[in-house]
Amino acid sequence: MDELPSYKDLPYRSEYTFDCPEGMWRARLDAKAWGKQQNLIMYFSEIETGKKYCISVFKPSYYKPEDGRFPFRVQGQPGQCFELETARTRTSRTKLLSAKILPEEGQPASPGAQTADTLTPVS
Repeated sequence: MDELPSYKDLPYRSEYTFDCPEGMWRARLDAKAWGKQQNLIMYFSEIETGKKYCISVFKPSYYKPEDGRFPFRVQGQPGQCFELETARTRTSRTKLLSAKILPEEGQPASPGAQTADTLTPVS
């Protein structure tokens, strides 16, 4: 996983903000890159709004959220969708409390596929 780029090599990084929503939210992982302080930065697009956020996890936590359940250094690929839980630190920075990959049925679907699932057979 050390082949990840540096955050400096991502030309679109300025489109993302560290000011993430608080609480539970769903997002697609767009990219991962190494930060400058032994941190891994994940770039997410919120599924419902399309807003772009980034979150850091650090080496002392083995690049995992606070619940320790998802190792972003070795798992999580761009394009996968996640349910994230975030909060604020006492210095108003975002901290990642938990992350889990959404099952395929939780991934955004094409409008036609969603309609087909809700159709009722006529007898």
